[in-house]
Amino acid sequence: MKKSFVAMSLIVTMLLSTMIYTVRAEQYAIQWGYDAYDTFTDLPSEHWMETNLCDFIRGLFFAATYSYDMGLPPLDLYWTYTNNSCVDQCMSYQVQYCNFVDNWWVGDFHPSNPKIPLPDGHLWFYGNYNHDGHFDWDPSADIQDNEIYCMANDYGSMTSVEGVNFIWTCSSAGLYWDQYGDYGYVYGITEPASPYENPPSFTPQNTNTNYGKVYDGTVVGMPFAFTGRTDLYTDAYHYSDSTNYCYIGFEGDSPWICNVLPGTDYPLANFPECFYWCSIGFGANLYDWVGPQNIHNSLDSGSWSTFGCYFDESTLYNGWWQQNLEYSSYWTYSSMKVFGNAGLSVYGG
Repeated sequence: MKKSFVAMSLIVTMLLSTMIYTVRAEQYAIQWGYDAYDTFTDLPSEHWMETNLCDFIRGLFFAATYSYDMGLPPLDLYWTYTNNSCVDQCMSYQVQYCNFVDNWWVGDFHPSNPKIPLPDGHLWFYGNYNHDGHFDWDPSADIQDNEIYCMANDYGSMTSVEGVNFIWTCSSAGLYWDQYGDYGYVYGITEPASPYENPPSFTPQNTNTNYGKVYDGTVVGMPFAFTGRTDLYTDAYHYSDSTNYCYIGFEGDSPWICNVLPGTDYPLANFPECFYWCSIGFGANLYDWVGPQNIHNSLDSGSWSTFGCYFDESTLYNGWWQQNLEYSSYWTYSSMKVFGNAGLSVYGG
C-alpha cells in the first residue's frame, strides 16, 4: 500500500528535528538520487552501485560525526525519499534552521516538454512516487530547478544554505547562456553532433558564461536553483571566488558511475568515493584522521585515485565524447564543471 506524502514528510521533519536539537546539526550532509526507468531496468548494476556509493558516503560522514566530533550528521534519502515533497520539506527546513548543507545527488534528469527556454527548458530530477525500493515513477514526484530555488532560498527572501553540491546528473552544470541570458548554441554541447559512427575529432568551444537565468518569472538551471546566485566563478578549480558555495556538476550528459572513461580502468564510482574520503578528512584508513581537505585538493584526490593525474589533466575536467542517450548515432561532448569556491570543504569555510 502506498504511503502518503504527508506521512513521509512527517518522517523527514522528525529526522531533521532530531538532528537539529540533539546533534548540533546546524549543518549536515544529505544523499539524494533516483533513476529513470530505462536505467533501472536495463542497467541494474548502475542502481546497485549508486546505492552502495550513497551508503559509503553516509558511512564516512557518520564516522566523522560520531568518532571525530565533526558535527555533520548524514541523512541518506537516496531513492526512497527522493521526491519533490521530501525535497521541499528538507530545504525549507534547512533555510530556516541550518547554516550549511552538503548535498550529494546521483541519478537521472529529464528536460521539460516543450524545451522552453532552450536548450532543455526547466531541468528536472526524477522522483520516487511510491517511497519504497521498487521503481514507481510518476511525474508528480519529480523535482524542478525552480522548485529547488523556491525552497532553498525561501522564494528569494533568504540566503541559501546549500553550500557544497555535488550533482551527478546530466546537464546539471552547463554553461548554456551568454552574458545577456540568451541561449548560446554550441554544436556538440547544447545540441548533439550529427551522426557519426565514431566520436567526432573536434573539441567544441563553449564561449557561454551563464549557468542559470530567470525566465518568465521562474529560475532555470540547477546551480542557480541550489545557490541562489548567478555570479559564481565557473572554473573554481583554478579560480575560486569568496562565496560560501561550491557546485559540481556536468555540462552535457553525465556518465553512469558504473562506466569506465578513457584514461582509467576504474568505474567512475571510484571518483566520488575518493573525493568524499579526502574532503571529509580521512587518511590511509578510517582510523587515520587527517582533518577536512578543501574541494580543490579533494578533486585531485579523486582524480589521482581514478585517472592517475591531477583533476585538470583528467578526462572528467577536459571532456569526452559519448553517444547521445536519446539518439545513439549522435554524440554529445561532456565535462565536469566546478563553480564557486573550491577552497571550501564539505563542512564549509
